[in-house]
Amino acid sequence: MTKAEISSSNASANEHSRLLLKRTSESESINNNEEEDYVEDPHAFGKPINWLECLAHLLRGTMGTGMLSMPYAFYHAGIVGGPLFMLFLSFISVYCMNLLLRANHYMCKRYNFRRLDYGNLSSHIFQHCHFSFLRKNHKVGKNTVNIFLILTQLGFCTAYFTFISTTLQEVLKEKSDNFVRITDLVLFIPILGLCLFRSLSFLAILTSIANVLLFLGTIIIFEQLFVGIQSPTRLPAFASPLQWPIFYGNAIYSVEGIGLVLPLENQMKKPHQFPNVLNFGLTFAFGVFILFGFMGYDRYGSDVLTPISLNLGTKPIFDIVKIMFAISMYISYAIQFYVPVYLCMPWIHMKFEKYGTKILREYAFRTILIALTAVAAAAIPQLGLFVALVGSVASTMLALILPAFLHLLFNVLKEQGVRSY
Repeated sequence: MTKAEISSSNASANEHSRLLLKRTSESESINNNEEEDYVEDPHAFGKPINWLECLAHLLRGTMGTGMLSMPYAFYHAGIVGGPLFMLFLSFISVYCMNLLLRANHYMCKRYNFRRLDYGNLSSHIFQHCHFSFLRKNHKVGKNTVNIFLILTQLGFCTAYFTFISTTLQEVLKEKSDNFVRITDLVLFIPILGLCLFRSLSFLAILTSIANVLLFLGTIIIFEQLFVGIQSPTRLPAFASPLQWPIFYGNAIYSVEGIGLVLPLENQMKKPHQFPNVLNFGLTFAFGVFILFGFMGYDRYGSDVLTPISLNLGTKPIFDIVKIMFAISMYISYAIQFYVPVYLCMPWIHMKFEKYGTKILREYAFRTILIALTAVAAAAIPQLGLFVALVGSVASTMLALILPAFLHLLFNVLKEQGVRSY
C-alpha cells in the first residue's frame, strides 16, 4: 500500500493548503482587555465569494485523487462493508464539521471576534472555558492544531517522493529494487528548485495546471471502470476485521477536509449560507467517493492496486495518465510544503534571529526540510504504512477528536457564561 494515502491527498490537499495560506493569523476582538500575540495578515481573507464559488472550492478541495485510493480501501472492508463504513465515516466527518461551525459562530458572536480560523478558535475556546488549567495554557489549543496540520502536510510531501519514483519505475519498466530509493534522492534537486519559489501567485498558476491533469486522468479512469464493471456478488460482503484499520487509514485520509471549513466560511459574502453549501457539497462528494470505490473494487476485485491507476496496464495512453499524475504531484509538493513553512517560520526567525537574514534563514529551513522528506522517503521501506499511521492519527485528531472536544468545552462555556479572571 505504498501509494494508498499518497493518492488520497493531492487535489483535496491542494485546496486545503491554498486556503490555509490565506487564513488569518489574528482573531480580532473588540474586547481590549484580551491579550493575544496574533499579527494581522493583510492578505488573509482574500476576495469575498458567493455560494456557487464556495461550492466549487469545496468540491475541488474534497474531490481529487483521494478517489483513487477508495477501491483499495473497499477491498479491505468488503463490497458491502466498504459503502456502509464509508457512509458512516462520511456522516461523522460532516457532523464534526458542523460542530466546529457552531462553536465558531458562538465565539464570534459572544466575544465580538471578527472571524476565527481553526487554530485560533481552539485557543479562544481554551481561554474562555470553565477549566483554569486550559485557560492558563490556552495557546496549547492553537499549537495542537498547527502541529497536526504540519504532520499531515509533511506526510503528503514525504509520500510524493515515493509516488513519483514508483511511477517512473513503472513507466520506464525498471526492475531494480534500488531504483525508487535512488530516484527519491535524485528528485531532491528538482523539488528543491520548485520550492525555492516563494510567490503564491506563481504556485497558484502551477496548481491550476495540476488540477487540469488530475481531472483528465480521473475521467480516463472512470471510463475504464464503466467498461469493465462486473457482478459484485462474486466478492466478499465484508472483509476480515483485521483489515478494517487499513480501510480506515485510507478513508479518513480521503474525507478529512475540516481545515477547509472555517477558511471557506470566512471568505463568503453571506456566511449564513455556508452550512447548507457544506452539507450539500460534501454529501455529493462523498457519494461520488462511494461510487468510485465500489466500481473500482468491483472491476478489479482482489487484484485492485492503489492508486487504481496502476491497474490500467502498460498501453501508451495509460502511461501518459500515470505521468500526468506524477507531474501533478510534483507540482503539489510545493503547495503542501508551503504550509509547514508558513507555520514554522515565525518560530525559526525567533530562535535563530542572530543567524543571517530572514530570507537566508527561510531558504536554509526549506532546504533542510525538503532533504528530510527525501531521506525519509528513501529510508523507510514501508512508507505506505508510515503515511497511513501519520495520516490516520493527524486526520483523526483534526477531523474527529478535536471538534468533539472543542464542542464539549463550548457547551460548558455556554452554560457557565462569562467568567471573571
